[in-house]
Amino acid sequence: MKTKAMNAGDEKQVKRARRDEAFFDKQKNEDYKAVLSTRSGRRLLWTLMGDMGAEKQPFTGNNTTFFNCGELNAAKRIKTGIVEADQEAFFQMMREAKEEEDF
Repeated sequence: MKTKAMNAGDEKQVKRARRDEAFFDKQKNEDYKAVLSTRSGRRLLWTLMGDMGAEKQPFTGNNTTFFNCGELNAAKRIKTGIVEADQEAFFQMMREAKEEEDF
């Protein structure tokens, strides 16, 4: 989403920005719910978070740390989106991942 400069002193612009933000937040939640409604969608998000190091320590002692921190930040944003949209789906993802691990 592109953001335009806003005059914080203009009440109309502030109201419009709040309305737009609420719309996009709601849309993002609906998008997450759609992806989370299928096992393959949950598996995809779980895999992405794992690939991004969601459960790993990002620090390496060298410049790779910067990359790892960026990946971790992205994983946390995905996790936050999932939990805000449907917390139970996150727990379901964990259970399904454990089932596949045990398989």
